[in-house]
Amino acid sequence: MVHGLREDTILATVQRSQLWTNVSVLHLTVNMWLNNNPLSEEFAKWLLDVGRGATVDANTGCGSISIPQTMICANQDDLIRSLYGTSQHTSIPAPQYFYSRVLLTPLNDDVCKLNAHILRLFPGDVHAFPSADTQVIE
Repeated sequence: MVHGLREDTILATVQRSQLWTNVSVLHLTVNMWLNNNPLSEEFAKWLLDVGRGATVDANTGCGSISIPQTMICANQDDLIRSLYGTSQHTSIPAPQYFYSRVLLTPLNDDVCKLNAHILRLFPGDVHAFPSADTQVIE
């Protein structure tokens, strides 16, 4: 709300919406990614070290991050095979199949290229469902 009063902003929140009575608040209590898997625990420790700046020299402010060999893919095809396997998909997997197969990239252009490549591995037509604030580029 442009130039609105504080009261206007508060009244515009989800909690003040008529929908709020239908909302269930869920609290996450278990880190499902760890599941007592040694590789997951190793990754979690590595990630925490990076996040805490444990790889940075306190005197110089310089440092480097050593990426574990198990996290390195030599090329795009290796990356895709590590996520989606090597077998040919003959049917469209259930949505749950994709929940633990997420790629994060720093550039949207990289995402578009990877998505196009990966979608060609699966049968069926490609459908795009952009959000309301997505700018569709044809």
